[in-house]
Amino acid sequence: MTKDVEVSKGSLLYCDEVSNEVIFASNRRIVIQYKDGMTKIDLPFKLLDLFGFSRLCSRLFRLDRVSLLYVDDENLVMLRQGVVFHYCRKTRRLTEAYRLAFTRNILADASAYAMSGIIVFGDYGRKGKKDGVCIYKSNDYGRSWERCFSFPVGLVKQVLTINWDFETRNFWVNTGDDVGECFFWRFDENFGLLERVGDGSLVYRAISAWVLPQRISWVTNDPFNGAGVYTLCLKSRELSCSERIDGSVWYSKVLSDGYVVLSTCAEDLAWESDDSVKILIADGYSDFQVVRQYSKDRYPKALFRFGIASFPQGVYSSDRLMINCEALENIDGKIMRVYLN
Repeated sequence: MTKDVEVSKGSLLYCDEVSNEVIFASNRRIVIQYKDGMTKIDLPFKLLDLFGFSRLCSRLFRLDRVSLLYVDDENLVMLRQGVVFHYCRKTRRLTEAYRLAFTRNILADASAYAMSGIIVFGDYGRKGKKDGVCIYKSNDYGRSWERCFSFPVGLVKQVLTINWDFETRNFWVNTGDDVGECFFWRFDENFGLLERVGDGSLVYRAISAWVLPQRISWVTNDPFNGAGVYTLCLKSRELSCSERIDGSVWYSKVLSDGYVVLSTCAEDLAWESDDSVKILIADGYSDFQVVRQYSKDRYPKALFRFGIASFPQGVYSSDRLMINCEALENIDGKIMRVYLN
């Protein structure tokens, strides 16, 4: 097995093997590297950024969290510390596009792009149960935003991810976290609610879901029972579980050569565990095999986060697999290149 190699410190938001463009984030500094050069963007300074010199403080205050909402040749849309920013790549102008009530950041790759400039994402955070969870929509590539749907207060805690179904032109929104809050919600392109799928159980608690022809597949984010790989036939509504995975799966990435990678999270589990993050891979959406395992570092999870490995957005193959490491022993705050056999 070839040893993993550190690429850089910070986090890799985007990687594209066609254009050879990559986007890095290091606290409020964004760096775009492309074929002909480099662009650096500094997001507005916040008082908490005074603590950005310390990696532990950055973890504590989530200063290193930048959520990439959308990117193309002209637009770069990001969320940091509760503010959505739009960057025009032609004019190099950065503007504040929207302020959120309580959401600081969302999970990795949890927004969705539909068509003709439509971008959507949802609230994420502890206050959602009390204050109400909303979904936000932009019709102009992130320059302006509006609330397009509000869940009744107390119904769900947060939005876990959103996917766009190109075949039916529908959005699928996953919510959680507790029993009674976990559903798949289907909306039309104008965010009219079409149906709610699921029984609220943790079977339907999923950060990683794939909308496929005539079916939805997902891996459960279940710290009580362990992860399962499920498929729901949208015609017959038959639900099946193809396999179980030791751990609670957070993130996934479908690679350009057909492989699918998953990462478990070193969160507090209901069973005896080795407190590690596992990387799994499969040729398709089943028969996942563990290919890497990383230990959680020594710092308390409640303050300094669970151990997590996330994947950058963009188009790339298993030959260029990289992961962003958080709260992992010896590689916290680093981007690692993973060499697979």
